Amino acid sequence: MNFKDSKCLIVIVLAFFLPLLVSCERNNENNNVYIHKWDNRRYSDWETSVGIDAYNSNSYKKINDKLNKANSLLYITDLDEPITIKFNNNGKERDFVLTIFYDYVQIPFKITADGIYDNIYTFALDDSYEIELPLFLPKEIDRTGSHKLLISFSIGHNIHAADLEELSDWYGMGSVYDISFDGEADFSNKKIVYNKPSHIDDRTFNMLLVPDAGADIINININSLPKMIEVKKGKPFHLTYRLSTDNSEKVLFLVTIGFQQTPVDGVEYKLFTFDKNKTAYGDIQLIAPDEVGLYEVIALKILNPFEKIQVGTWCDVKTSVRFTLKVID
Repeated sequence: MNFKDSKCLIVIVLAFFLPLLVSCERNNENNNVYIHKWDNRRYSDWETSVGIDAYNSNSYKKINDKLNKANSLLYITDLDEPITIKFNNNGKERDFVLTIFYDYVQIPFKITADGIYDNIYTFALDDSYEIELPLFLPKEIDRTGSHKLLISFSIGHNIHAADLEELSDWYGMGSVYDISFDGEADFSNKKIVYNKPSHIDDRTFNMLLVPDAGADIINININSLPKMIEVKKGKPFHLTYRLSTDNSEKVLFLVTIGFQQTPVDGVEYKLFTFDKNKTAYGDIQLIAPDEVGLYEVIALKILNPFEKIQVGTWCDVKTSVRFTLKVID
């Protein structure tokens, strides 16, 4: 079994795209969750793919002659009204876990109005099916100014990287949306402090998070990485990160252990600024969970994390190569 199939593609569901539903049925567990069989023939050239879309009742309304959905803007006027998340799966049946981050801090949420708030939501989705989830945010969220909503799906919530044939950085997808409670997204008044990384390489590499590799992380082949590392419960441990800016100068990354956000060097996420198309690397400290067991370690990377999303653009989320953390006594 492998997270990454050959010729795989993460399909971005574009702003005005609505899939053609060829049949529809209600989920037996909750009549507000829909699972659709949809026409995915346009993706027949790729063996496997996933796609995401999110909107609410204001998404197809115009503010200042601009369609909210084209701006990746979720204009919220009533928290009792859900955000609809559509997520499609192509290639084979898979299990998924959904996590939600508000201003890049993981928050509890519920699926359906009468649901229970939790930090994760798991579900299975067959090949060529799409799920429609009504997402309700907690009433306690900050409603002043503009905010960011990170929606993340991961494949295989019950699978451990340690048991797979090879490691991969493809195991789902995520996207970021602007949230506004007054109709406009404006982040100019936010006081965001970006730090300079301690080490910079002039080349561009994919994102990695590995046990104490130091400068060697720049030239590491992912096939040589350990699939599992062992740590003692509740104890700090160190990893080395490799992080590129791509065509940007600002980047945020956060880390989850067992699909739960964990502090990085004592803070919720790390913010860096450095030149475009270069790679930063350095050491970070995490704390192991208090319970023994196996946990998946995943880092998420977002470019220009606190800038307004421009019309017609898509703010996607990059993931590190996933590995398993074995927590012992």
